[in-house]
Amino acid sequence: MYCSPSFDIILGPAYVPVYNFLSFLPVPRRTRTIDNFIDFVSDNSQLADMAKNLRYRVPIGTTFFGVDTCVDPIFPVLRHLHKLRSLSIDAEHFCGIGPDATLSQSDTVTRLDLRHVGFPHVGKMMELISCVSMLEDLTLIGYGTNAVFEEDIDIPSLDTVQPPLRRLVVHMGYTVIASLINGSWLRINGLHHLDIHFVDGLSEDEDGIHSLTELIDSNASTLQSLCLLDRLPRDFFMSRIPTIRLHSLEVYPFRGAVLELLTVLHDAFDGIVDNTLEKITIIIDGYYLLYELGEHSAAWERLQRLLCSLPRLRMLNVLLMTMPYESMITDLSSSYVTVADLEVHAAFSELREKGRMTVGQKVYP
Repeated sequence: MYCSPSFDIILGPAYVPVYNFLSFLPVPRRTRTIDNFIDFVSDNSQLADMAKNLRYRVPIGTTFFGVDTCVDPIFPVLRHLHKLRSLSIDAEHFCGIGPDATLSQSDTVTRLDLRHVGFPHVGKMMELISCVSMLEDLTLIGYGTNAVFEEDIDIPSLDTVQPPLRRLVVHMGYTVIASLINGSWLRINGLHHLDIHFVDGLSEDEDGIHSLTELIDSNASTLQSLCLLDRLPRDFFMSRIPTIRLHSLEVYPFRGAVLELLTVLHDAFDGIVDNTLEKITIIIDGYYLLYELGEHSAAWERLQRLLCSLPRLRMLNVLLMTMPYESMITDLSSSYVTVADLEVHAAFSELREKGRMTVGQKVYP
């Protein structure tokens, strides 16, 4: 079977020469700005049709008011990439894609047959999302204050167009997520992967838990992978997790809640007939102390015994969460748990012997 070649493009704003192409794409050396690139693809339409994935990087330090200037140049490029399937706007250390810059050019985007979209902002951007009729993968990850406090959120009805979403990742503040997953979003069905994180935390008395529960319930028959990076109440796990035939579960307890999570996980999966779980990932705060690990040894070992009894479980991943700057430091403090400590801890001996456990670091975001 012949597969047409494709390539990925990583673009920066016109004044930042950061183009990177896969090595086999014959792009002239002078192609260093967006204007140069537009000229190039105009003269080489066969190459433009090969582009499948586009990632656009907004410079670090860009303010909310400067986003329009940075994002506008992307739309002339999109008009030439007729076969584009994946579009990602990456704005590290920044949250906000000005709605005017995006919606004024939405016709360009909606003419594309996009399947995967990633943006660092919600708001009126959802008007555009609802028009991408074949969208299967949506990622919304926000950084900074705008990820938490979003004004004038306008979530359109999906009654007319309901994209066949299979993968939904939303890392935003409570207010933003609550607006996303109520109303029309609760009618999303058929999700295979759901990844939700309330970046400003979530307390048990908030309505967000109820909305999240409804969203999971409406997709329980199809969900295969669930990532919940929040401290959710025991009742949530006990009433929902055992009813979903998950293949993969990823959880992250806030600091001080490790013991509670270990207990809840054990009780939630204990006694389930025909458990389908193949992988569990537990992400631990990088400030997990050695004495806490010692105090929790019995709970870790108890969970290990249960996991060893699950016939389909292939792997337990235990990851220590670090921030980008922390990952460059080799020794923050001897009192904190390290990857080396987890690799030799006695509570995981049986899983290690069976080759069913890995440990490592996860840099957030």
